Amino acid sequence: MIAQIVALVIFLLHHYNGDMARAESLHNLLGDMSLETILAIGLSDGGVGRQLIDDYLTQHNTCTAEYIGAKDILERLNGLGRYDLVIVSQTIELMSRSDAMHLISKLRDLHSQRLVLFVSIGDSWQNSVSQWKKRDLLSLGLIQLNDYEGEAGPIHIYGYDILTYKTCPDWLNSRFWATPNLFGKHWW
Repeated sequence: MIAQIVALVIFLLHHYNGDMARAESLHNLLGDMSLETILAIGLSDGGVGRQLIDDYLTQHNTCTAEYIGAKDILERLNGLGRYDLVIVSQTIELMSRSDAMHLISKLRDLHSQRLVLFVSIGDSWQNSVSQWKKRDLLSLGLIQLNDYEGEAGPIHIYGYDILTYKTCPDWLNSRFWATPNLFGKHWW
């Protein structure tokens, strides 16, 4: 499933500590995804996550990335298009709850094919404007991909992939809608 690959890639991006094996696996996984556009929100500070995305971009000339800081993100989204992958990290915790839900919905519906969101869970985080629980993010149509214990508390990774969001049930096909072999034979 592509969402699990994205979660692993983002986990490595977020926790890269100089281990070459992790860096190589990150490059291999990103290479398998064949991305054309990436939007990284909250990774604009020039950290390791940005460096790894930049390394991916140098190896894949057809891929472009845009980095946006967490400040005034809702206003900046208006002029942006649709991206293959949108990464959001350390952003929604710094926004009011209604603005953060608006941001997630707008990214999910208008600006991304795949969305990966890092979010601090619970109220143990300092400097957080809004606190989040698992059910809050599941109610927005996101799927929990992974969780881990951060320095100040739990961090969850949520994802949304338009291609795997809803599987088609077996009963929802033309085989159960009509029986063409009986057309003209029976009248009800």
